[in-house]
Amino acid sequence: MNLWEGQLANFTWAFEHGRIMQTAALFLFGMLIGRRQLFIHTPKHELIWLKTLGFALILFFPLYGLKNLLPEFINRPGYYEPLNLILYSLSNLSFMLVLVTGGLLTFYKVKNRSFLMRFSSYGKMSLTNYIGQSIIGSLFFYHWGFFLSPHMNHTLSFLFGILFVLLQMSFCSWWLKRHKHGPFEGLWKYLTWIRK
Repeated sequence: MNLWEGQLANFTWAFEHGRIMQTAALFLFGMLIGRRQLFIHTPKHELIWLKTLGFALILFFPLYGLKNLLPEFINRPGYYEPLNLILYSLSNLSFMLVLVTGGLLTFYKVKNRSFLMRFSSYGKMSLTNYIGQSIIGSLFFYHWGFFLSPHMNHTLSFLFGILFVLLQMSFCSWWLKRHKHGPFEGLWKYLTWIRK
């Protein structure tokens, strides 16, 4: 049921809420940043990321506040729903930029990066980790699997999540010592270049 009806409902929701276009735009945005090598630490790039952080912070608070104030000023659903969706998307985008630039600038400023570099293998296999979390998480917590959600409180679920991420990090380090890409990343690359 979930493989057909659930995915169809998920796709419909993503289409109606603009997530299809947002995902494509974020993918292209990331590709352009990578091609321009903006993640490489130079004084010029650091200034670009500082400006991005400032711009995102300046935008986030008014957008988030306006989104919360919107119901007080607009009563008609025909106007409210699209405006709410636009403000929600823009506030999420600005908050994402705050998180990304904050993390990147922190990485630039830390002298001993050995602890932070432990996360690099996890990031290189992000698609595999995302799919793995979906499969294992639903296996443990949903009714088609072990259905542990009624038996685990928030603290136990949080600890389970931390343990699972640590296990994934160990798996990523082990896998990347033997392979160039993660399993799903390799499949994605193969499917991308299949006609070449």
